[in-house]
This record gives sequence, C-alpha cells and structure tokens, in this order.
Amino acid sequence: MPFHSMVQDSVLTPEDLDFLQDIYEAAAAGIVTVDDAAMHDAVRTLIRYYRTGERDRDKLIASAAGELHRAVS
Repeated sequence: MPFHSMVQDSVLTPEDLDFLQDIYEAAAAGIVTVDDAAMHDAVRTLIRYYRTGERDRDKLIASAAGELHRAVS
C-alpha cells in the first residue's frame, strides 16, 4: 500500500487513501513490473492532483498510468 506509507500529514483521510489506492491499482493494472521509483512518482502525482481538487476517477487513473508507462518504457 504505497499511499499509507507515503503520506506524511493527516490532511488525507483513510477514505481518501483508500480511494487513491484504488486509483493506483487501476492505473497499474497490466503493468508487470513497477520499480519503487516509478511507484513513488505515480503516487506523488496522484496526491498532488488530488490535493488540488481533482476527483475525477478517469483523469486520476490516466495521470498515474501515464507516469507508470513513462517509467517502464
């Protein structure tokens, strides 16, 4: 669970973290190998978008998937 270990403040609720975890898992579906650096980059991207107010699931998945695909390409 990358989100629970990476969030360093209490601004995000457990429900927020669960939502973001689901987004990350959807974005990473089909990617066989994701190294720690790529995972952390995708998580940081998701948290950044979420904190700026983005709640659209498809947009969040696309942003994380783009980050992951760039890392594994």
